[in-house]
Amino acid sequence: MVRPERMRENIERGLGLHCSSRVLLALVEETGMSREEAYAIVQRNSMKAADERRQLRDTLAADPHVAGRLSDEALAACFDESHFLRNVGTAIARLDQLVPSRKRAADVAR
Repeated sequence: MVRPERMRENIERGLGLHCSSRVLLALVEETGMSREEAYAIVQRNSMKAADERRQLRDTLAADPHVAGRLSDEALAACFDESHFLRNVGTAIARLDQLVPSRKRAADVAR
């Protein structure tokens, strides 16, 4: 059974750390920062967020190395959940092709 409230709770427990790679790319692509510098900034803030049990987005927003380069909108875009859900329909359609639905399986069993 899918429990959306439990899924949301689990996502929030992750403190937004799953978005760290998107922040790294934004720092490199939008600001021209070197990948090594961006990696160090994101890693430092990810560790701080985990240690302090704070959301990564809040930790990054408070870091002058990030706030001085990425706008609030650009940072928010890194944490936009729709990015992670953009291919859900395609994935489900592919699964439907691989695994017959219960109704179809019941029809076949008759």
